[in-house]
Amino acid sequence: MTYKEFLNLAQQEAIAGQNSITSPILDIGFTAEVLVPEVWQAVVMSYAADPQKASLLSRDHTITLTNGVGDLPEEVLTLCKFNSTAYDPDDDVVGPTVSLVRTWNDFTSPSSLDRLTTRYTLKDQQIFWVEQGESYSSTDGKDGDVVLNIPSVPEIPATEDTEIDAASEFLSDAITSLAQRLRGVMEKAA
Repeated sequence: MTYKEFLNLAQQEAIAGQNSITSPILDIGFTAEVLVPEVWQAVVMSYAADPQKASLLSRDHTITLTNGVGDLPEEVLTLCKFNSTAYDPDDDVVGPTVSLVRTWNDFTSPSSLDRLTTRYTLKDQQIFWVEQGESYSSTDGKDGDVVLNIPSVPEIPATEDTEIDAASEFLSDAITSLAQRLRGVMEKAA
């Protein structure tokens, strides 16, 4: 679905059951675009709060590590870190056997995990990575790319003809939410 189609569907839903010729929505059509960031955030946060829906926001992000640390893209929802998975695309031996360590203290403290598994944690918009058989060090670690799959905020397109990269259920909920907000604007304008 393109951004233009998304906006049109929300406007059509907002004026459903009203006289489309006299509806104030025709005079405030540009308002839909202004409301999109607010609607997007509300729908994203409701999805993030529901583990089953959060998975609909999951995206792969290739992250470059230097000394075992990499910056996360700003659209990553770190509050959903427990729904994340990670792997090293160049590692044929360990492959998908990478463990999320939930807390920073557990990640940095030596443990029996050191020899058993490659592991990662997320902290302050960064990913920290330790290879199997190694202990955490702030000055030494993996260099290279890893892939993190984690719920992320879908991008709001910059142009009307751009396809929206989001699950259809998310788009449906966003259309309904935008339509409800537009109805509120119409009621105030009437």
